Amino acid sequence: GTNRKVWPTTLAVGEYLCDHPDLVRGKKVVELGTGSGAGGMICAALGAESVYLTDVPGALKLAEDNVTAASPGVSRLCRVMPCTWGELEHIGAVREAAQVQTFDVVLASECIYKQPPETFEALVATIVAFSTPETKVLVGYEFRGELFDDLIFFSSMLEHFDVDTINIGDRAEAHRRHDAADDESDQLLYVYRMLLPGQVPLPVRVPEPPAR
Repeated sequence: GTNRKVWPTTLAVGEYLCDHPDLVRGKKVVELGTGSGAGGMICAALGAESVYLTDVPGALKLAEDNVTAASPGVSRLCRVMPCTWGELEHIGAVREAAQVQTFDVVLASECIYKQPPETFEALVATIVAFSTPETKVLVGYEFRGELFDDLIFFSSMLEHFDVDTINIGDRAEAHRRHDAADDESDQLLYVYRMLLPGQVPLPVRVPEPPAR
């Protein structure tokens, strides 16, 4: 399945973090939709205080195996846990394990692609549950030529967060197999910060990939 592949955007986000390690160094990190666990383990390698790698219960084995195979310095910082988006019991269990209600960094990469509206709404609710105005939410996204299918996620996020957009396409290109299916894509990193009380949400818009 898609959770067993390390996508170019995930590797590009990892490279960006390697160039900006202070984003995660000394921070409590939770990764949503971790898949292989690559993104979260990069955070651990860069000095995160702790990293919680989460996904639906049936998709955890690969991350568990990869954490076990990682260096002791990485594996001791990582914990793999179930967290189905929007599932309050799972959210509570992650909070209890981390001994925090919210995290310094919420990471989600390649989780957004033509999901049903209720899935996007559950993802946004989970991000909100783990965030404060001090949290940085890092969302890696591959633009595949049709943004309309994913607009529910982005518009819902703007009800709660401000956003900056970083083009990481050049980084992803180095990890991409060149075939026809890849010709119409761009990779973006959205950096979200929760709105302060009383702060007016941004107009519903999604920053588009830069012109080619």
